[in-house]
This record gives sequence, C-alpha cells and structure tokens, in this order.
Amino acid sequence: MYATSAGLKTVLAASVPETIDPVNLHYIYVVDPLGNVMMYFTPENTPEEMLDDIDKLLDRSSAG
Repeated sequence: MYATSAGLKTVLAASVPETIDPVNLHYIYVVDPLGNVMMYFTPENTPEEMLDDIDKLLDRSSAG
C-alpha cells in the first residue's frame, strides 16, 4: 500500500522533528496497520538488507 505525502507526514509527526521533511528524505517506511513505524530504510540500504530485515520482522510477528 502506498501513502500520500500528507498521510506519511501525519504518521511520522511523532517520530520526526518538525524541521525535517520525511518525504524528501526518500526513505522507505514500514508501518503497521495501527500506524506505528516498525522500521525504515535509507537510500544507502541494499535490497538484500531490506529483505533480510523484513524477514526478521515477519518471523517475530504474529502476522508473519
């Protein structure tokens, strides 16, 4: 699922300082259905690192 810029800013408001625009950082955020940011990836992360971290998250979750 994709989020709008406004929706992403709303979800991240509690986690990101007001002076930082999370949309322009080009990060990838993994957010649970309740709106909690579970993890994020920077442009420096490789696809392999992202997949490994997501696999670990799903292994430890009740949904995965």
